[in-house]
Order: sequence, then structure tokens, then C-alpha cells
Amino acid sequence: MDATSSKVLGIVIKNETDTGAQCPGDFAMTGLKEAKLREILSQLADDGHIYSTIDDDHFKST
Repeated sequence: MDATSSKVLGIVIKNETDTGAQCPGDFAMTGLKEAKLREILSQLADDGHIYSTIDDDHFKST
């Protein structure tokens, strides 16, 4: 996992809301374009690190 993916995962892990971290809002400080952010979130989900909660814009760590 590269540093950018680790940073995104860290944001998801630190989010303690019931619905999880919201894309793109909670990730604004990363400076990533939304397309790249969604690519990273998709990869993290495929690898089993995170999952979507109420919709495709909210994520929690496993």
C-alpha cells in the first residue's frame, strides 16, 4: 500500500460516525481529485480494508 492509500485509509479509520467517512467531503484535506480518491477507495474496498455503508459515498474500516 502506498502512502496516499495509507492516508486515505487513516481518514476512514479515524472516522467514528455511524455512517462512516463521506466522499469527497471528509477527504478534502488530501488534495486528491475525486476520481483518484474514488479509485483508491475502490481498491481499499477490493482489498478488504474498508466497506461502503449507507451508499457508495460512505466508508468504514473493517
